[in-house]
Amino acid sequence: MKTTKGVYARFFVLLHKMKGAEKEEIVWQYSGMRTGSLHEFHEMDAAGYDKMIEDMQKTVNSFEKDLERETKMLRSSILFKLQKYGVDTTNWTNVNRFLEQNRIAGKRLYEMNCEEMRALITKLGSILDKEKKREAEEIRQAIMN
Repeated sequence: MKTTKGVYARFFVLLHKMKGAEKEEIVWQYSGMRTGSLHEFHEMDAAGYDKMIEDMQKTVNSFEKDLERETKMLRSSILFKLQKYGVDTTNWTNVNRFLEQNRIAGKRLYEMNCEEMRALITKLGSILDKEKKREAEEIRQAIMN
């Protein structure tokens, strides 16, 4: 038999993973608008409480799967841009050495969250654009001379 403390702990772990979710709102909804108290809801409707926990777990699982998919997509985009820049992306030491430079990212790829990776993609795009402009200017100068 689960302890009451363990039951509530699972709720709060799931709630913490559901960014922006409010305890009272969730309990109010699942209790049929009878209470916002987690303890009261658990006491009056254990089956409803279990259903709420099950639904919260499904929501968290879905969010984590979406986050994993987005992370893979962002990492792939970064590696593609690094290839265009000339970094050997078949060697993680090279990739990490390049990314750990403070002027690039200051950390390794696997240490970055999605927001940091999106910012890095923008930065790498700017670096590549500047490189293209510099090369075009060198070609223009060579033709002019």
